Amino acid sequence: TKNFGLPHDCGIETSGYSEKMADRGFVVGREEMLGEVTLAETGQLDKELVDVKTELNYIKPYIFLLEKRFAEGINISLNIPESGEKFYIIPASLQMLIENAIKHNVVSKSRPLHINVHLNGNNTLVVTNNLQPRETVDESTKIGLNNIIKRYLLVSGRNVEVFKSDETFTVTLPLLALN
Repeated sequence: TKNFGLPHDCGIETSGYSEKMADRGFVVGREEMLGEVTLAETGQLDKELVDVKTELNYIKPYIFLLEKRFAEGINISLNIPESGEKFYIIPASLQMLIENAIKHNVVSKSRPLHINVHLNGNNTLVVTNNLQPRETVDESTKIGLNNIIKRYLLVSGRNVEVFKSDETFTVTLPLLALN
């Protein structure tokens, strides 16, 4: 089983987490060390699809840790009405998209990264971030994004839309309904 809970790509490691955060000036209590809970341990990655409500419940502790780590350098907003929580998406897709935004963009107090997750009214879930590319990022392998695109095609036959402008990067995921 693979651990997709808290990847090292984002600089968040579960081993020695509280010590590393303390070294950076954070005070983190035992109840805030949420790295033990991962999607793999809950069995969600074994599924082809997961309902949006479940995905949001698993992504919230991850977002909490990111907000602790980056403080004023990151703003992640989840704007999903209850009516959208009944639809299905690919497991871990939201986490992968947030990871990609952090990996490829500057995240700092002077240049905060804004990530917005919302429904747009036509049965799609949209993840948008302001575009502020890192100067020293390695060339993207696009494995995470390609993984999501291929899994959506395989499971549903539907396409994931990717749009990049001068100011934003947007990925639109189809919301799926089970019969």
